[in-house]
Amino acid sequence: MSDLTLKQRFGTNAYIDLEGWELCISLSDLQDKDQNGLGDFTNGLGLDTSGLGEGNEDKYASKILWALIALSQQNQPEVNNDDEVGIYISSQGKRPVTRNGVAQNGFLTLVTGYQDDPSGLTLDPDDMRSGASDSSNG
Repeated sequence: MSDLTLKQRFGTNAYIDLEGWELCISLSDLQDKDQNGLGDFTNGLGLDTSGLGEGNEDKYASKILWALIALSQQNQPEVNNDDEVGIYISSQGKRPVTRNGVAQNGFLTLVTGYQDDPSGLTLDPDDMRSGASDSSNG
């Protein structure tokens, strides 16, 4: 398998507008698949956008990011043994935490980016593994 595609990472209707240098995603892709086949989540963990409206967009920023991570995790190979997959996401379980006196559960998710010959302690996205056929490097 090669690395996940733009649509597998960001949703069926995702595209890059090269003129405006924008990544465009459809929030409906981050929802659970419905009877009409809309929504990309097949595991019941899609984003409920029914409460999203003008003035509360900021309250959805973390939810959207988490949904994007979860979509990639849903679409990746079950076993992390493919050297062409540039990012692999694995669940690390849930832990009880108290933040500011409020008892909560923290869901730990490990996002690992791969590079063929790593140097240093941080991964430059330009050096990330993205499939054997990709010879471009930003």
